[in-house]
Amino acid sequence: MNLLTLDIGNTNIKAGIFSNKQLEKHLIIPDIKILKSLISDYDITDIAICSVSPLMTEKIKSESSYYIDHEPFIINRFNKFNLEIHYKTPETLGMDRICSLEGGLNFIGTKLIEGQYLVTIDLGTATTINILKFPNIFIGGLIAPGIQTMFNSLNKQTAQLPVLSPKDYKTLIGENTNTSLASGVINSAVSLIDKVFNHLKNFSDCKRIIAYATGGMAKSILEYLPKNIFYDEFLVLKGIRVIYNLNKNK
Repeated sequence: MNLLTLDIGNTNIKAGIFSNKQLEKHLIIPDIKILKSLISDYDITDIAICSVSPLMTEKIKSESSYYIDHEPFIINRFNKFNLEIHYKTPETLGMDRICSLEGGLNFIGTKLIEGQYLVTIDLGTATTINILKFPNIFIGGLIAPGIQTMFNSLNKQTAQLPVLSPKDYKTLIGENTNTSLASGVINSAVSLIDKVFNHLKNFSDCKRIIAYATGGMAKSILEYLPKNIFYDEFLVLKGIRVIYNLNKNK
């Protein structure tokens, strides 16, 4: 009896198979038809989904109905969480942001102590920075274009700039067009994160920042980030499992 967690993003569908609290397998799903083999091969008894794509969510609900006799658990803002959402537009809040925070809380015992801030940084198609303060209150964060999104946009919106990636970054001051472009993109993301940290440190109630980075681009820029940021590739998937367990008997 295993749980299949799905993180449906703007670019990929990430899947994790959990047996109790243990992540047994993870993969990127290239085609939802693979669900059949996953469900049968791993004795999947339930599916929990965090999605930013309603259309893909409906397709997966339809596909999974052939193999499981109940609908998947879809995370939404009305679920029970280990945190309180203090956000002015909760109806537009991406649940992947909450899942990343629940994944971070899972590592530190589900409750912040006075003076602590939890920050999760999801470096995907978009870069999102999500902030939780004592006592487990989600106060908001930042949303910016993702690193590869910036690279792609500069190529598409200009006549001569190439498509690059983080591996093209060499030094802060680029010595040619490619390294200048790479530096501009990478340091836009890194400086944004630094600015958030410095801003929080000015809060009178901030004694310690606990931070986790995740997302497809995180690993490629970890060496440029503050050393006290922990990296976890599966932070959102782990948060999905936590939220599912909080709500499965409701």
